[in-house]
Amino acid sequence: RERMGDLLALMDQRDEAETAYRESIALEPEGDALTRARLHRAIGSVRQQDRERGWDGFLHAEAALGENRPDRPLEWRREWLSIQLGKLFMHYWFSRPTEMAALASAIRADIDRSATDLQRARYFDMLSLIGCSQERFRLSPQTVEHARAYDEAARVTGDLSEIAGARFQLGFSLLWHDRIADAVTVLEEALAVAQRSGHRAIEIRCLTYLVTAHRLRGDAAGVTRYLDSALEAAR
Repeated sequence: RERMGDLLALMDQRDEAETAYRESIALEPEGDALTRARLHRAIGSVRQQDRERGWDGFLHAEAALGENRPDRPLEWRREWLSIQLGKLFMHYWFSRPTEMAALASAIRADIDRSATDLQRARYFDMLSLIGCSQERFRLSPQTVEHARAYDEAARVTGDLSEIAGARFQLGFSLLWHDRIADAVTVLEEALAVAQRSGHRAIEIRCLTYLVTAHRLRGDAAGVTRYLDSALEAAR
């Protein structure tokens, strides 16, 4: 059921994914702490756009793990980091840049010491999102570099969904750094990877900002082409 939940989440079927994760928890109510924490975190992740349900998932995940102590093993520390990364994204989604920056700073040492390649990639993603939150639509070179670091780190993971997300973030950052031609190239690459991976949400984001990029270029044909594709993908 957990694997089914992961597949449903990838297809952006959030209600069905949450149901699958909750069924997995019910099947093993006395399962090990890491398993229960991972499942509750998964619920938080699929509900990240819901202030109460998303946050509740991450709090339940932390409760399942127990107290954060220096002697915890590496596997425990990595699960804890995944929860903190999920909370970082929620701070971003609900426009809490101060809290986001504080949490990012607080976990930096743990990222350097214990993170997997995927967690390191997502940490750079969070740093780029902090810049996006603070700078709006005039992104600084530092924010672009954080997005580029995310892109480079994502490639190391070999995870197509993560690579698609990272390419999108770099393209998005270049777009609002006034490098529109470069942004179009990167967003088109991100779109191709998203379609290969089956990550519908990233596919739609790529199409949406390709529409924006072509509008900024004054390319009516490009706007029409990608708008039609975006509407089709969103059905």
